[in-house]
Amino acid sequence: MNPDEQAALQRLQYAGQGLNENVLQAIERDFQLSIPPTYRVLLRLVGNNPNAIPEWIGTDWTGADLYDIQREAHDLVRENPCLRNLPDDAFVLLFHQGYSLLFVPAELGDASPVFVYAETDEPCAQEFRRVAERLDEMMMHRVPELWVAAKLVTS
Repeated sequence: MNPDEQAALQRLQYAGQGLNENVLQAIERDFQLSIPPTYRVLLRLVGNNPNAIPEWIGTDWTGADLYDIQREAHDLVRENPCLRNLPDDAFVLLFHQGYSLLFVPAELGDASPVFVYAETDEPCAQEFRRVAERLDEMMMHRVPELWVAAKLVTS
């Protein structure tokens, strides 16, 4: 971990709460995508702390779950007879209670729009619903201090 990451961790008091680089590399390799860079740093900082994003408490987005939800999200969307698949480069940010998820097209990085899919949406949804224009903006709104720390490390 570089000195900028260490300083951000100390400031946020999340030392030891980050995801291991091997987990992130396995996701990128096995799902053939690149995790958006600032979100990747956020996971390195607090990716094992399910309480780091208060609005996401009770939702799968951390630790070993992060790998599993990539696969489970694809399985859920396949059940919708109209959509059938997530985009090839979809990186799933979170999976809530097995029926809803947030994802971004990973190839667009931090500028990715954020989409939601919920099994309870109209039975034959024709497209995914956009909930934020940019991942960067959504995360600045949800966890500004943590996102700024991750951006500092990324730049």
